[in-house]
Amino acid sequence: MSKERESIKIENQVVCRELSQKIEKLGVKQESLWYWNKYYHSDFQNIENAFLANRKDEHNGYCSAFTVAELGEMLPDDCLPRRKTNSLKRYQWHSTFCYPNPKKQGAFLIEDFIADTEADCRAKMLIYLIEKGLMKI
Repeated sequence: MSKERESIKIENQVVCRELSQKIEKLGVKQESLWYWNKYYHSDFQNIENAFLANRKDEHNGYCSAFTVAELGEMLPDDCLPRRKTNSLKRYQWHSTFCYPNPKKQGAFLIEDFIADTEADCRAKMLIYLIEKGLMKI
């Protein structure tokens, strides 16, 4: 399968279950197009059991599997990951977030994020910003 076709798979367009659960624990409202079944364990062989589209009833047992676009709406405009090739010639997503250092005037803090999918890279940025108090939920 080509790299382009691989990236179109839904599991590459949504946040992985582990990061989705971290986002949920941080108190982010659980409204998305896709939801992870928290109790389903698989390597995506039966995707219908892992995801539910447009689930509008009670979310017990499910957490939002935010898409790249949904995360883009939540994050500040300057949080833009870029796809790069790593030393093993695999594509990875990288993003650097720079913000003023609250402890030292005129200095900046820089945080790097790396993930195999754009959704996971954006999720890592969201988690970091919320945990550091740089972004309100």
